[in-house]
Amino acid sequence: MIDLASIFKDMDRMKEITKETVERARAKEPKRICFATTHASEPKRKSPPLFVGTINVPFGEGFNRLFPHTLFPNPRDRYHEDSYWLGIESEEDFEEIDAWVKSQGERVFLRDCLYTSIAMSHNFTDDGERTEIGELEYRAKQNHDMEAVEALAEHCANTIMDIPLYGKADMVCAIPPRPDKGFDLPSLAVSIISGKIGKEDITGHFSFAAEKRSVKSATLDEKWDAWNDAAIAFNDDLTDKKIILIDDKYQSGTTIQYIAMKLQEAGAHHVLGLSMVKTMRDTDNQ
Repeated sequence: MIDLASIFKDMDRMKEITKETVERARAKEPKRICFATTHASEPKRKSPPLFVGTINVPFGEGFNRLFPHTLFPNPRDRYHEDSYWLGIESEEDFEEIDAWVKSQGERVFLRDCLYTSIAMSHNFTDDGERTEIGELEYRAKQNHDMEAVEALAEHCANTIMDIPLYGKADMVCAIPPRPDKGFDLPSLAVSIISGKIGKEDITGHFSFAAEKRSVKSATLDEKWDAWNDAAIAFNDDLTDKKIILIDDKYQSGTTIQYIAMKLQEAGAHHVLGLSMVKTMRDTDNQ
């Protein structure tokens, strides 16, 4: 007898993450959706009788797992080859979608190789001022401000519980810090988040077989090589587990995708990315 449940579970499994898939995802544009800024005009009103409105986004990867309605490829979009859209047929659906879009606030939906990936906010506004979350991230990271760490952890916990897909995850994990690193914002925040939402913190199951050199000002190739050279491993079985992977700052996404790959190698069914802030810049240093 065919096991349909297993077939559908495998179909829904996160696609394999490799350096090549990360490079392919990185080559695509645009890389983010934000309804507070770039996509503030969505959804758009249309004149009946065909539709009362539409919503159109420049990519569907990851985002379509969070959107409350089914989106479809939009071949008529001349500017975005991977765009998705929905023709909204009823006023009730339009109001529901409009309310959902407004409820996302400053969230940034990111295109990468994770099952889905978001940041809670950009770190700066278009005017160069730090956002609320950006200011907390700066104070926590630069000044080791524990009130800011607690506030960020609260924001992360609220975000996780506000998004059904994240709320159903099994465990939480931070980007693992180098063994010799002192203050580390992601792992410190995740230890607090774990208690707030009742999900196990599995960050401590990572190990390094060699020294992990700093990759703060490195290209994708250099970052990938640095992680490989450190021979990082996850020392537990994550078969069919759903993991929330948390980092403080998302620039190109190289690091979070590399660690997601390691969780996937340990058996994770899918990895959900949650970053505190997204930088205005998308690429690593060249």
